[in-house]
Amino acid sequence: TLLQASMQRRPWWGQTNASDYDFFIAPECANGGFGSPERILNNSTKDFIVVNRFTRSSYYECINKKLRVAEALNNYSAETGKRLMWWPETFPLKDMKSFKKQRPALQEAYLRYSREEDNGELRGVQGNMWVVKGTEHLGRNIEVFDNYGEMDEFIIGMIQDEQILAQKYVENPLLLSGNKFDLRMYVLVTSEPKVYLYREGEVKVSTRKYSRDPQDQPAHVTNYSLQHRLGNFNISEHLISTNDLKQLIGRPDFRWSAIFAKIKVIVKEYFVDIMLDKLIKNEPTEGSWYLFGMDVILDEDLNAYLFEFNICPGVCYKEILPCTDYLDKLYEDMHEEIVQKVVDKHFPPPGDIDKGLLPKPLNGFVPLTPDGDGWSKLKSFFLSLFYRTEL
Repeated sequence: TLLQASMQRRPWWGQTNASDYDFFIAPECANGGFGSPERILNNSTKDFIVVNRFTRSSYYECINKKLRVAEALNNYSAETGKRLMWWPETFPLKDMKSFKKQRPALQEAYLRYSREEDNGELRGVQGNMWVVKGTEHLGRNIEVFDNYGEMDEFIIGMIQDEQILAQKYVENPLLLSGNKFDLRMYVLVTSEPKVYLYREGEVKVSTRKYSRDPQDQPAHVTNYSLQHRLGNFNISEHLISTNDLKQLIGRPDFRWSAIFAKIKVIVKEYFVDIMLDKLIKNEPTEGSWYLFGMDVILDEDLNAYLFEFNICPGVCYKEILPCTDYLDKLYEDMHEEIVQKVVDKHFPPPGDIDKGLLPKPLNGFVPLTPDGDGWSKLKSFFLSLFYRTEL
């Protein structure tokens, strides 16, 4: 719907049901069936088309599979010796064999973080709270623990049915009026390849005051779907803009520009340094792109931590999903700028078009892809890390 609205601002384009299309708008999360990108390419009579999806399934593995993300990040740290300060210590557990192999290291990590000592580097995650996540989405199968025995027992029972992550919990989150929140940011990856991070995002606020009680799940899990299911979800209070965050936080040292710079580091290191080649590998068209969501947690010291990525960020008009006027405008501007960066690049407006009919140029996406041959020197090495799935 948002992309259609952008195209309607371009009178030199027309909608068609025929197979000679130049631009196909695939449904969000299309990964098979009628809307699958592979079928879209095969059905077109044109040699070149633009499509709002990567036409291979590699993006799904790179971003949506939580274990693959964790494995890639852990392998990167192990091979380079570089600690990713934005990535809490995480154990990807595929099955019982994997759990038994990593169990001693998980026990050691639990004891290490539980020590009562002032560790500057680890202050945000210091303590004995851990979170265990299943492969489900929408806030399901997420549990918080402050007792290793209980966590160990839960993992043994859960791993029989699905793959899971055991991850160190950020225990001193930055709070908004006493409530935990996370930041939903948006990453655009094009098949050129280029990576962009949008300057603004949305703030998802818990409906429950923050508590260190591990049983108080709504206080810990800020997922929109889970919070909405609680029944007391007020969208104007629990989905707010990043522009309003500084005023609401009320801290003089809180600067969005500094927070955004830390989030840029996360996007660059994951999307550019580690995963870019995998995302666009064997991509048959230069006119494809993908808009990813990413969730970030801040601690009291204003450090940023990656929570997860999302290939179905639910970006649409409030007539379809509940959202605020701010989000309506945010989503509309993002999609208009995507069309400017990708569609207009390949299919520019006719030279004789009235300039007054052209949409206003937008610059909300910040480019993060390196210039020169720096990426080409590293891509083979980083790609090899993705396939080393054992810790």
